[in-house]
Amino acid sequence: DIDGEPWGEPASIGCDEYYAPGLTGSMSVVVSAQAYTSVVDTAIQFWCRISGRSDSNRLSFGDGVVITNQAMMASHSWSSTGTYSVVLSAYNQTYPQGVSATATVKILSGAATARYVWTNSPSPLAPYTNWTTASRTIQAAVDAQPVFGGWVIVTNGVYSTGALPTPDGGPSNRVIVTNHVLVKSVNGPAATIIKGAGPMGSNAVRGVYMTAGVLSGFTITNGFTHAYSIFGSLGWLRGGGVLVRGGGTLTNCIIAGNAADYYGGGTHGGVLKSCIIRGNRSSRYGGGAYDSDLYSCTIDGNSAGIGGGASESLLEGCVVSGNDGGIGGGVASSDLNNCLIVSNRADNGGGAAFGRLENCAVRYNVATIGGGVWSEASEGWCRVYDSLIELNLATYNGGGAAGAPSVYYPNDETILYNSVVRYNRAAQNGGGVYSATANNCLIMENQAMVGGG
Repeated sequence: DIDGEPWGEPASIGCDEYYAPGLTGSMSVVVSAQAYTSVVDTAIQFWCRISGRSDSNRLSFGDGVVITNQAMMASHSWSSTGTYSVVLSAYNQTYPQGVSATATVKILSGAATARYVWTNSPSPLAPYTNWTTASRTIQAAVDAQPVFGGWVIVTNGVYSTGALPTPDGGPSNRVIVTNHVLVKSVNGPAATIIKGAGPMGSNAVRGVYMTAGVLSGFTITNGFTHAYSIFGSLGWLRGGGVLVRGGGTLTNCIIAGNAADYYGGGTHGGVLKSCIIRGNRSSRYGGGAYDSDLYSCTIDGNSAGIGGGASESLLEGCVVSGNDGGIGGGVASSDLNNCLIVSNRADNGGGAAFGRLENCAVRYNVATIGGGVWSEASEGWCRVYDSLIELNLATYNGGGAAGAPSVYYPNDETILYNSVVRYNRAAQNGGGVYSATANNCLIMENQAMVGGG
């Protein structure tokens, strides 16, 4: 083979094959960690490097968990406090006993790392390790947290002071989180509010900017971006309430009453779990969310030119209701699974425009064309799988679903698979389906002036 070693019987397909007697010679191993001090239940990334010819390897995390022959990159969390030896070992014919390297990791309880925030703290004093010396601003406590996964605990109040510039330009922010920390409220979003400042323009203040960490249990409101008329880049017009670059997660948060002049009135980017995104607006894309991953969220009462509720996002187990958009009242160009899309409004695509829907219910949406779902050739496609499209209204064509296919763009059309289209209405053509394709679908009891089904 390519190593000059004998082929097996039968020979492999390719230029090289495993030959145990040839795996000899010196080896060196290195294991390094993303962090060497962390907290319980926080995953740490490990990087492993093996130089030389090994026939197997083993990575032990010191708590009984071992992985074998996967040691290039791995992550692990510990359920108990303590000091753990993470050992990487490589083996070959010369070193059957192995060559090893060790990284030592110290795991603390979250409470042991806590930094505290209270608007009425009597004697704020860094590093803010108790309520008496708590910080009066969230930012100061975040900056004082040195531990990977360490806690910042925030009690009741409206946090509306302080403004730090976005690292890559744009509006200032009430809170910036660039370290891997958990920022959590004591009593949830109703009692703990991060408030930006408007209107859109050079003095706007966004709610939160994140590149890492977790924010849990806050209301983020009254955040704004710069205005299009004074922008330095489109990046300055993203995420009125929250802008996430690279990494960052929000859980149990309410993002309400924010605005962006281009992308993501409520949030741009990030992972959101069990959040409410309500009453935000964007002049262009994603009134509620843009380019975000949304799990078990409620997205209601938002507005945008394209994607009133969300645009170019992933939604799983979400409720999308009462949103308004020129194209895609509920969502646009998004991937939805197991979602309820109800009572949204648009010119085209009352429930959804473009994108992919699976196991969804699309109900009571209204549009001029495509009350339920819609797409147009040259702009993009829409695919619907195993879903229910019912009780939607088009004031012109396509009460349930509509498309505008073209021979020049044969893949840009609306196609429904294994779905039910019923009880929809159109004022003119196609009460159920108009200029779209339905495969193995049940289309029943729809109404229109021409072509009720």
